[in-house]
Amino acid sequence: MKTQPILRATTMLAMALALAAGLWGAMPAPVARAATCTSTGTGNWSESGTWSGCGEGVPGASDDVIIQSGHTVTVDVDSSVNNITLLGANSGTRLTLNAVLTIWGTMNADVTNPTTILITGSGSARFVGESRALFGTNWGANPPGWNLEIALNADAVGTASTNVKAGTIIVNSGTFQVGSTGNTRDLRPDNGSDYSGVLVIDSGATLIVYGYISRTGTETAQCASITVDGTLQLGGRYISAVNINVNNGGWFRSTRAAGHTVTGSLTYAVGSTLEYAGTAAQTTGSELTSSIYNLVVNNTSGVSLSASPTINGDLTIGSGARLNANGWNITLAGNWTNSGTFTAGSNVVTFYGDGEQTIGGNSVTAFNNLTINNSAIVVIPTDNTPTVSTALTNNGALRQRRTVDSTTTTFLNISTDRYYGVVITPTADMGDTSVTISGNQFCPNATSGVKRCFDIEPGSSETATVRFYFTEAERNGQTLGSLKVWHWSGGAWVQQIGSTTTGGSGNSQWVQVTGVNAYSPFLLSENTPTAVKLARFEATPQDNAIRVTWETASELNNVGFNLYRSESMAGPYTQLNDTLIPPQFPGEVMGGDYEWLDTDLQPGVTYYYKLEDVDVKGMSTFHGPISTAVMSTPAAVQLRSVSTRGLFTSLALGAVMALGLASLYHGRRLRST
Repeated sequence: MKTQPILRATTMLAMALALAAGLWGAMPAPVARAATCTSTGTGNWSESGTWSGCGEGVPGASDDVIIQSGHTVTVDVDSSVNNITLLGANSGTRLTLNAVLTIWGTMNADVTNPTTILITGSGSARFVGESRALFGTNWGANPPGWNLEIALNADAVGTASTNVKAGTIIVNSGTFQVGSTGNTRDLRPDNGSDYSGVLVIDSGATLIVYGYISRTGTETAQCASITVDGTLQLGGRYISAVNINVNNGGWFRSTRAAGHTVTGSLTYAVGSTLEYAGTAAQTTGSELTSSIYNLVVNNTSGVSLSASPTINGDLTIGSGARLNANGWNITLAGNWTNSGTFTAGSNVVTFYGDGEQTIGGNSVTAFNNLTINNSAIVVIPTDNTPTVSTALTNNGALRQRRTVDSTTTTFLNISTDRYYGVVITPTADMGDTSVTISGNQFCPNATSGVKRCFDIEPGSSETATVRFYFTEAERNGQTLGSLKVWHWSGGAWVQQIGSTTTGGSGNSQWVQVTGVNAYSPFLLSENTPTAVKLARFEATPQDNAIRVTWETASELNNVGFNLYRSESMAGPYTQLNDTLIPPQFPGEVMGGDYEWLDTDLQPGVTYYYKLEDVDVKGMSTFHGPISTAVMSTPAAVQLRSVSTRGLFTSLALGAVMALGLASLYHGRRLRST
């Protein structure tokens, strides 16, 4: 009987039905078998006749490629390959890139001294995928002129153990590492002529070079440009390009012990960072230009300055890291964060920002000389309060925030004898309290008294005894024993009522007053402080307009003016100027003359004007109102002028000839005289 064939057929049918029913699950996908494709002659990559050994006619992403000596293969369409080896690399062209060749493996050659025309074309070789060696050990620092792109996975590291050269090198994603510890290798952007070759590191990508970056083996040979939007880590001495730009978000990380020699123009943009992250002690080189943005020190063996930098952003000393100023000065516009060790030597640290700057970190910073410029507001931490060994010069403002309970609390007392601030002894908890001291300057709206201004902002305005400190230089010729405490209230300086005592000497002189329960800017003066007042504020009809003029006697602490108009003395008032009217002599004792021609008027209406002067702390003082009588057509216009000296003058003016409503025009104009 023919039972076996029948049984086999029945079994096969059952298996097919079971598979169709999903009882055995899906069959595994067939695995593509990698081929080794070898060139048969000169030709196009996309033509099967160019290759032998390719299972599908032309190479694919899993195939290896060997281009034989004497053959030139042109990548005529975007293609992919695993590994590619160029034989006879010391003679002729093996690869012409007219499209993108995506490489998942390694590129190699048979000699380490390839010809300069080994790879040509306007396309590119694009390395993608996971971590691996991107170039084999026989690859050499040629050819120039071709386009190389590194586009690895974000966490992948592609390496080269030899020098690498290309006309355009773009590190798009992942990390490209040239050389290693003990194997210093160079990266050479070179398009075949002097000052050519481009290197770009895109945002999020990292390039690590253990040797030089230069156009040729001559270290100072400049390529055209290096653009850093991601991270450039350099271990070699030289970086040479006509223009080297570290852009916003870009990071230049130095690991070389003796710093770098920069050949060309190196520029750090706003938002860029220079970092020192070596394992041995480092000394800065010409990569530390005179003006940088952020500076980060992450070297526990220490970094020593060899120049005085201006840091337009932040300075950060990482945990356990050490920065030795080595006597060089540091000028800082941003925040100071020290979680390691700072050694000042004889240097001066100057804060020069135009807003609030902080001193922070987990370590106490020991400054030698600390200077606060007139535009800066430096916040001193409650914990890890810095010390100053020589002098603290406050030409701007110092600010500190502390919790004030019912016991005595001291603000801005730095190094015991280097700077004294304010001492508050309250009768009850005042909570979170901020004290700002503006040094070597008068308070806003004042031109006399001690040249130090105190601003206290308590969480709760409890009655307290307050002691105010100042230096001999800030005393400004005032007699210590005659000084009184004044505070700003209702647009004027008001003497603080309470028991007043004075004491101290040198840079720790003080005035103390009891019964303080209203907190605003305070100043110290023998007599009523001289507020910033206008010498004149008037309005004069002129044709169909009103000419508003004012004159200042002093413009100390003034940042500008706003002019307002209303049809009622009680308001509301409308601001006439779109932007702040700048002072003519900012910060000067002398004053200026101003005028505003107001033409946006209606006949039959009485207009009132107020002038606001704004000080450097944002405080406002209003002057006026001054008023004109009804504007009519035709009619005589009566003017009542009010100046800050309290002079009211009634003037009878001649008839104003008008052409009617159609002749009225709208607009306004400011002219400084």
